Amino acid sequence: MKMKLFGVIVVLFLIAGCGLESRIDSVADSFYKNLQSDNYEAATALADTSNFESFTKEEFIQWLKDRNRYWGKIKSYKRYLTDIDEGDSLSMARFNYLVVSERDTIYEFLEFEIKGEDIKIVSYGFSPEKEDVTPIMTDEKK
Repeated sequence: MKMKLFGVIVVLFLIAGCGLESRIDSVADSFYKNLQSDNYEAATALADTSNFESFTKEEFIQWLKDRNRYWGKIKSYKRYLTDIDEGDSLSMARFNYLVVSERDTIYEFLEFEIKGEDIKIVSYGFSPEKEDVTPIMTDEKK
């Protein structure tokens, strides 16, 4: 009986985790679709710019515009790394992407803060070098 209960708990945990990952994917998809269509206001609306240390909302919009001007339109993007840290009332996640743009292939990350049903981007970055945006895995995360 204990083994059966353990199996049910594991399945429920996996379903809950997949649900969160799917919800985060939905926010990331919206962000990238808005970048693809030059809808910077909508892309910025998915972020909590009040938490940004380096940017105001207006500066973030300008940064997104500059990103598209320099790298060109996004042709495709694919997630290659997922890190979700779930807490009781607040969860954090970092998704890394391989992004093919008109000019080049670049590596990007989106960091999310999850409070209940609310998911907001709290950090975004990109680089032509994978190691610039991909965190080094520590022994406890391997």
